[in-house]
Amino acid sequence: MKKISTGFGIALQLFAASILFTACEKELKLAQVSNSNKIVLLGELTAGDTMLIRAGRSASFSGDTTIFKLIENLKLDIGNGGNVYTMTGMPDWNSEYYKTIPYSLPIAVLPGTSYTIKGAHPELEDIECNVTIPRPFEAAILDTATASHPSLPLGVLRFRIDIQDNPAEDNFYVAEVLMQEMMISGYFIWEGNWYSINGNEKLYDSLSAHGPVETHFDTTAGEQLNRIMLYTNDHETENLKIGNNLSYYRRILLSDRSFSGGNHILTIDADKTNMFPFSGHGRLLVKVKSVAREYFEYLRLYERGGMTDGFYNNSLPLKLEGNVKNGLGVVGGVFLRQFTYTVQGF
Repeated sequence: MKKISTGFGIALQLFAASILFTACEKELKLAQVSNSNKIVLLGELTAGDTMLIRAGRSASFSGDTTIFKLIENLKLDIGNGGNVYTMTGMPDWNSEYYKTIPYSLPIAVLPGTSYTIKGAHPELEDIECNVTIPRPFEAAILDTATASHPSLPLGVLRFRIDIQDNPAEDNFYVAEVLMQEMMISGYFIWEGNWYSINGNEKLYDSLSAHGPVETHFDTTAGEQLNRIMLYTNDHETENLKIGNNLSYYRRILLSDRSFSGGNHILTIDADKTNMFPFSGHGRLLVKVKSVAREYFEYLRLYERGGMTDGFYNNSLPLKLEGNVKNGLGVVGGVFLRQFTYTVQGF
């Protein structure tokens, strides 16, 4: 089973959004930043996880459209202090579609640490990306409840999240909810060999009719993560500065300006429309992240560009500036608290 990486998930989201489209598939007007080819980095470095980001290249810039293609011969080094390591790049099953290649390193990301990523390519300008990993913080889900919503027939699943802020520093938080399919495969033994129940139902039913049958079941997480749209009525969030409590968002964004060193109860409502896994089994991943400032600003502008009522401020051009010097994209520093809920229908 392949591991689902936070970096991979965010790469897909940011890649599509920062290039052409919002969630409603309207063209997002981007301010022109360059007409030259550039190295592109996308992803997250999450404390405690191994290092994984995705890389691509911009092939041309025409009007307000950037075209990307797979990158070759890219050398990516990552270091903190005096330790520098070369990341390994290898195309995967999504590389051709998303025009990015995952670059990884089997070393855990350390909290409270700064990393520098340097990229070199024979045809493109060298890039540098500085990523700060936040210190650990505490978060807990106090309770969950179903609630009605004026525009959602199935209502919402409400989460009340207690965030404990670290004192004497500026902190930035992101909350998101993802759905992951879970595949359950059943097997039975007959004449000393194991057989899949799926595809051998008649044999299994025949054996079961004559007595107990030895079985075992494997649960496998699907490779697809589906984003659940969110609502909030928390006026401390950045979301309600660009929208209202009836607008839906990909992520809920919160800074600690009003509760520095204290705690804050964040309420988010998750749209139940897409919480029914096709397989009948799934899990909700509720992610509460402390993120680096530059990543927070990138995501804030991303949410602003994807407002549900079209474009913000009558389609003003947006310039999604990340932290990749001489390149495009963003690599976010993250400390993650994750909460998992089994889903079999509500």
